[in-house]
Amino acid sequence: MLLAVGQLALIALGPLSRVGDPGAGTAGIGDLALLAPDSIRYLSTSGSWPEVAAQPWTRWGYLALLRIGHLLGDAATSVVVAQGFAMAGAGVLLLRTGRATAGPVAGLVSASMLLLNPMTAQWARFVLTESIFYALAVSVATIAVHRDHRTRVLIMLAFAVAAVAFRPTGPLLAAAAVTLALVGARRSRRRKALLVTITWVAAALLLALGSIATGPPSEGSFEDQLRAGVVVEGTPDVRVTLDMPEDPSTGVLLYTIAHPAATARLGLTRIAVEVAQVRRHYPPIVNAILAAAMVMIAGLASAGLRDRRGRPLRLPTAVVLLPLVGIVGATFAVPEGRYGWAGLVALSPAVGIGAARVVERLRSHRGGDTAR
Repeated sequence: MLLAVGQLALIALGPLSRVGDPGAGTAGIGDLALLAPDSIRYLSTSGSWPEVAAQPWTRWGYLALLRIGHLLGDAATSVVVAQGFAMAGAGVLLLRTGRATAGPVAGLVSASMLLLNPMTAQWARFVLTESIFYALAVSVATIAVHRDHRTRVLIMLAFAVAAVAFRPTGPLLAAAAVTLALVGARRSRRRKALLVTITWVAAALLLALGSIATGPPSEGSFEDQLRAGVVVEGTPDVRVTLDMPEDPSTGVLLYTIAHPAATARLGLTRIAVEVAQVRRHYPPIVNAILAAAMVMIAGLASAGLRDRRGRPLRLPTAVVLLPLVGIVGATFAVPEGRYGWAGLVALSPAVGIGAARVVERLRSHRGGDTAR
């Protein structure tokens, strides 16, 4: 029901969401699927298994889904249906986790953070990896707190493999999944620390290899983006930059060493902009709503994580959120803020607990007034 309401709300919002302007048209039965420029590439390179295999391995998972859709007769419709099931499945996990942790209000708000939130819900109908990756991130963060160890290990390893095959940043989510699987292992702290360290080193290597396999961003290499001070990448109407020092030396590493303060300022600005979700090309009313919503989300998540019921969520939330948001600092923010939500969705259970805490306090206060 939440998934359906979220999609209907997006239709009502019209031009205020990306659903109202998909950019590259529609496809599938009843124009169910929405297309962005990347969608065209995904559809055109998934026509056969050899074409799929010829693409960077960071896209194999999503292209395989599209290939199966081609075999079924309609790749665009098939993948959107699969995305709907993935989002609904993640919503069920959030609903159950919230209810088990802090009651029905927590469950409803947690699931709504994914399914009713326009900034995440708008990607469910796009032929893009966002919605499935969001579902994976939510699943990793929630399963970590209410599954027995053996089941958790198997599920987390499956999620780790899937994450690596869906996005260039997938190794970060895979490392988070493996880390959370190791938390309950019957091993010494020293050995677990060693295994966790090895896991994140391997993730960094896979991230670098994935970047090489995928190639530079369409707007220019990461070095070009760094020297140009790109905060939000894209066409001139959405592009945001900072002034950076001029330096004839070549290479990202040498430039960073020569100008650490400027590089750090750029990275932190990228993260702040991606988390804030406000964009200069959005209408003022949209920016005002987004800013208020992000402040509310931050407040509720903080309250939820401080609550004793939210303590088990602190590690899963941090391990999923921080790397996926932090990588924006090393790359760039995007016009729609969709990269940041890959990590921000991990806040969903904490937001639910925070909302339940607020409701409980209001009820308590009302009860006290009645008694007096």
